[in-house]
Amino acid sequence: MKKKIAVLFVSLIATLSLTACGTFKCQICEQEKSGTKHEVSMLGQTLTVCDDCYEGMQILNGLFN
Repeated sequence: MKKKIAVLFVSLIATLSLTACGTFKCQICEQEKSGTKHEVSMLGQTLTVCDDCYEGMQILNGLFN
Protein backbone atom coordinates (compact mmCIF):
# COMPACT_ATOMS: atom_id res chain seq x y z
CA MET A 1 0.00 0.00 0.00
CA LYS A 2 2.82 2.41 0.85
CA LYS A 3 4.47 1.71 -2.51
CA LYS A 4 1.26 2.58 -4.36
CA ILE A 5 0.98 5.87 -2.48
CA ALA A 6 4.65 6.65 -3.18
CA VAL A 7 4.24 5.89 -6.90
CA LEU A 8 1.10 8.03 -7.04
CA PHE A 9 2.88 10.88 -5.29
CA VAL A 10 5.92 10.71 -7.60
CA SER A 11 3.73 10.61 -10.71
CA LEU A 12 1.73 13.58 -9.44
CA ILE A 13 4.91 15.61 -8.87
CA ALA A 14 6.21 14.67 -12.34
CA THR A 15 2.94 15.69 -13.97
CA LEU A 16 2.86 19.03 -12.18
CA SER A 17 6.45 19.80 -13.08
CA LEU A 18 5.79 19.12 -16.77
CA THR A 19 2.75 21.37 -16.90
CA ALA A 20 4.68 24.33 -15.56
CA CYS A 21 7.60 24.31 -17.97
CA GLY A 22 7.06 27.82 -19.31
CA THR A 23 4.63 27.51 -22.17
CA PHE A 24 2.31 30.36 -23.05
CA LYS A 25 -0.30 31.15 -25.68
CA CYS A 26 0.66 33.79 -28.23
CA GLN A 27 -2.15 36.30 -28.56
CA ILE A 28 -1.37 36.98 -32.23
CA CYS A 29 -1.03 33.49 -33.78
CA GLU A 30 -2.92 31.77 -30.92
CA GLN A 31 -0.46 28.86 -30.70
CA GLU A 32 1.04 27.33 -27.56
CA LYS A 33 4.70 28.35 -27.53
CA SER A 34 7.67 27.91 -25.26
CA GLY A 35 10.68 30.14 -25.03
CA THR A 36 10.83 33.90 -24.82
CA LYS A 37 7.57 35.76 -24.56
CA HIS A 38 7.35 39.44 -25.36
CA GLU A 39 4.94 41.96 -23.87
CA VAL A 40 3.89 44.57 -26.44
CA SER A 41 1.36 47.39 -26.30
CA MET A 42 -1.05 47.63 -29.19
CA LEU A 43 -4.08 49.92 -29.30
CA GLY A 44 -3.98 50.44 -25.54
CA GLN A 45 -3.79 46.71 -24.71
CA THR A 46 -0.81 44.67 -23.58
CA LEU A 47 -0.35 41.48 -25.61
CA THR A 48 1.87 38.47 -25.00
CA VAL A 49 3.50 37.40 -28.27
CA CYS A 50 6.02 34.76 -29.35
CA ASP A 51 9.42 35.38 -30.96
CA ASP A 52 8.14 34.90 -34.52
CA CYS A 53 5.25 37.34 -34.17
CA TYR A 54 7.48 39.83 -32.35
CA GLU A 55 10.03 39.77 -35.17
CA GLY A 56 7.24 40.32 -37.71
CA MET A 57 5.96 43.26 -35.70
CA GLN A 58 9.48 44.76 -35.58
CA ILE A 59 9.81 44.44 -39.36
CA LEU A 60 6.45 46.15 -39.89
CA ASN A 61 7.41 48.85 -37.42
CA GLY A 62 10.61 49.50 -39.37
CA LEU A 63 8.66 49.90 -42.60
CA PHE A 64 6.41 52.61 -41.17
CA ASN A 65 9.14 54.59 -39.36
